[in-house]
Amino acid sequence: MDFCSLASDQFLNSNFLNTLISAILSGLLVFVTTAIARCQYKFQKRSHEQKLLADREDRILDIYNTFANCGYVFISGYPSVNIRLGILPDASALKRLQEHQVNLNKAYHAAKLIFDEDAQILKQLKAVLDNYFKPYINRIR
Repeated sequence: MDFCSLASDQFLNSNFLNTLISAILSGLLVFVTTAIARCQYKFQKRSHEQKLLADREDRILDIYNTFANCGYVFISGYPSVNIRLGILPDASALKRLQEHQVNLNKAYHAAKLIFDEDAQILKQLKAVLDNYFKPYINRIR
């Protein structure tokens, strides 16, 4: 047996090689774990952002539905001509009218919170709100 073969056999059987392989595998495991954690973080962040966008869209649709439903009630159920002529609806109809006015005001203020940077949308909603209330405000004056 020559010296080189003896040295290579001892190297292959040594603890050094086992320690080196363990260190490489541990480093690889740390790298893979970090990569997986980063991917999970990015996925959760995108998921959260999509949920926020969906919630905002739901609020916008709620505001639109409130304006549409209350507008239909104001236009069809309470024509401004009757108010101007002094023909007032009964007490339950007045209560419903007040509820719709409250709902419209709530929807408008919710829109102010959502669209705080978009003055054009707020201006349009304010114009719609004023058009709904104009016949009733004139009646009060």
